[in-house]
Amino acid sequence: MSKPPRIDRKSLKNPDEFVTRGRAGLGFLVRHQKRFVPVLLGLGVVVVATYGYDYWSKVQMEKGWQSYNAAIKLPEDQRWEKLKTLHGELKSGRPAFFAAVNLADHYFDEAKKGELKGAAEKSTSAVTSAEWYQRATVEPSLLPAEQQLLQINRGGALEIGKQWDDALSAYQKATDLGGDAKGLALLGVARVHEAKGETPKAVETYEKVATDFGANEYGKMAKNSLRRLKSPLFEAPKS
Repeated sequence: MSKPPRIDRKSLKNPDEFVTRGRAGLGFLVRHQKRFVPVLLGLGVVVVATYGYDYWSKVQMEKGWQSYNAAIKLPEDQRWEKLKTLHGELKSGRPAFFAAVNLADHYFDEAKKGELKGAAEKSTSAVTSAEWYQRATVEPSLLPAEQQLLQINRGGALEIGKQWDDALSAYQKATDLGGDAKGLALLGVARVHEAKGETPKAVETYEKVATDFGANEYGKMAKNSLRRLKSPLFEAPKS
């Protein structure tokens, strides 16, 4: 049987350091409790306000989704105005984001239909579409892929409206985000250069797409455009 550990009796003469400091701390709090009570009350108010705001935000979000779901079920002659009103009321959040995207897509479709018909009003629809895409891009919760597709669509709307510099800027923003749709964004950049009569820049961009995305559809489209631009029959557009 092992012997019990020896006790250093000298150490028993000194109180435990932890207990001593603990008692000192409690004593300090008791003596200065009037100073700490307002601080504790303030912290309590902050905690209650934070949880209250979170609860209020969830309620507002649920109401927003209910309003959005009701709006998209309306007949088309009422739907778009209702979505505009909803976006104006909400301003941010996913329901407001989807309201903006629905409106942007609607006017984009109108612009494309006008382009096919050669209608003069295509420019108005294209500009309106680009404006709603721009409003959608400011949503803080967007993923990079969502932001990229919005910029590509915005560039497409501006391209239909022949606002070349703005379209080029939108496509370039989408390009800078990288990702799976970078090739599509670069095709937009090349088309705008081509439309502006900047054939060397268009060729350079198409060649980049053909090299970097040769295995997918973007690369094939770029190669077709290169063959067209390098054909002896090609005539550059007048700027």
